[in-house]
Amino acid sequence: LGVVRTIVLTEVGTGLGILLLLVLPDVAAYLLLPLIGVVLNGTSSALYATIGDLVEPEKLPRAFGLFYTLGSICGLIAPLLLGALGDKIGVADALIVTALLAFLTLPACMVLRPALKSLPAEPYVYAEWQQASVGQDYHVEIEKHFYSVPHALVREALWLRTTATTVEAFHRGKRV
Repeated sequence: LGVVRTIVLTEVGTGLGILLLLVLPDVAAYLLLPLIGVVLNGTSSALYATIGDLVEPEKLPRAFGLFYTLGSICGLIAPLLLGALGDKIGVADALIVTALLAFLTLPACMVLRPALKSLPAEPYVYAEWQQASVGQDYHVEIEKHFYSVPHALVREALWLRTTATTVEAFHRGKRV
C-alpha cells in the first residue's frame, strides 16, 4: 500500500468517521468510535514509519524522541483546545473543525510525498566493514577464516565487507 497511501486512507477515514458521528444515531455512533480509534492508530504508525525516510540515520534517536514528545504534547493539548472550542461554538461545530484538521494533513502529505519513497526492490542487507592487510600468502583474515585475494595486493591495505552470506574485498574503492 505504501506510506503515503496509508496516511491518506487513514486521515480520510478519520475525517469521514468524525463527520459521520454528527449524523448517525447514538448507538451507531458509539459503535463507530472504536473504528475511528483503529484508524487513528494506523495514522500514527504510518507517520512513525516515515521518520527513517525524512531524517539522516545519525539523527534518528533524536527524531524519534521529538516525534513521541510532540505526539504526547499534542495528545494533552488537543482535547483541551477542542473541548474549549466545543464550549464556545458547540460540540457539532467542534467535531467539524476536528474532521477538517484531519483533512489538513493531506496537503502536507502530498508535499512530503517525494521524500516518502517506496521501499527499495532489494531488502537491506546488514554488512560489517573492517580494514585488513594482505599477507605474504595473499590472504586476508576475517574471524579466523582466510580468504585469498589477487597476489599483486600483497602488503596492501584492503577494506573487507562481510554479510551473512558474502565476503568482499575492496582496494582503493574497487572490488577485487
